[in-house]
Amino acid sequence: MNTTELKKFDLSFPGRWIAGSDRDWAFETAHILSLVEDEFVRAVASYAMFEPITTSNVEQFDLWQSKYESCLNGIYATSFVLSLDAISKLL
Repeated sequence: MNTTELKKFDLSFPGRWIAGSDRDWAFETAHILSLVEDEFVRAVASYAMFEPITTSNVEQFDLWQSKYESCLNGIYATSFVLSLDAISKLL
């Protein structure tokens, strides 16, 4: 998946501000939603970069990837899981 394909996951919000009588609540809610959006973007980007190892491509991973390249796959997987965990905690 490339970056142009990731654009279909962009979030859009119908308004800029959360209206409410309690300005502190509105600000805190908007801040939390912003953090959730950031974690969602991290999760989608990590998922897009992750390359699953299957029986058909396991030799490619063993023979052609350096230690750093194989490490990146683990970093993407970890980042995805941690982003989903952060979203659940924020919600």
